[in-house]
Amino acid sequence: ISGVQCGGIQREQRRYDVRATQHTSSMWLTIAKDSATFTVSGTRTVRYGAGSTWVEKSVSGSGQCTTTFFGRHPAAGVAKVCQLLQGTGTLLWRVVSLAGAEFGEGSLPGTYSSNYIYPSADSATYYKNKVMNLVRLSFRCERLQPTLNQVFDANELSRLTGFVNAVTATGQTVLLDPHNYARYYSNMIGSSAVPNSAYADFWRRLATQFKGNPRVIFVLMNDPNSMPTEQWLSGANAALATIRSANASNVV
Repeated sequence: ISGVQCGGIQREQRRYDVRATQHTSSMWLTIAKDSATFTVSGTRTVRYGAGSTWVEKSVSGSGQCTTTFFGRHPAAGVAKVCQLLQGTGTLLWRVVSLAGAEFGEGSLPGTYSSNYIYPSADSATYYKNKVMNLVRLSFRCERLQPTLNQVFDANELSRLTGFVNAVTATGQTVLLDPHNYARYYSNMIGSSAVPNSAYADFWRRLATQFKGNPRVIFVLMNDPNSMPTEQWLSGANAALATIRSANASNVV
């Protein structure tokens, strides 16, 4: 996964020159230090150097981690190593995180365009042209559902679905990220103030909205913290169970 994050109040139109031109990643294993001898099985690709400066060579049997063996000096004045190519893989996701809808946590629910703002679908199109294919959208649960176990706010839901539908229509995938740190108005999920059943209710409603769109991925929660692991596990399991009971097969 490769990615970048941007956004903010009155900065949403700012353009960032992000280029994800390398679509594959190579995996290398260090097999020898500078001047040492190494042996490979069969014919393998080995590189010699350090940092971002390397020289590669196809090696059969044994070799030496030296300038003489590789034919040129890749990086002067630094300690070098030899690394064996393990394989290459295509980057499945190239992600951009568009911020703004989660801003203003000190003012909840807050006022739209003053305390927070949603990114525009045009922003996602810009990054698609930079070969990004996954858009992370962070938002606050309190704005979508100002009162526990109650219907979603119509205006906020319209902003959320409008962005998601426009972006996924271009072929990109949206990662929905409740940016709440396992809290709801500062109360911890799994507490008496925010029982797991209320958290599950939130996810039932959200999953129902997007269960027909396979280009939507659900993130149960951004950065749950300062709570017992068992407490968060219980809340997460409740959310996951209700997502599946809503017949949503989206990736979680």
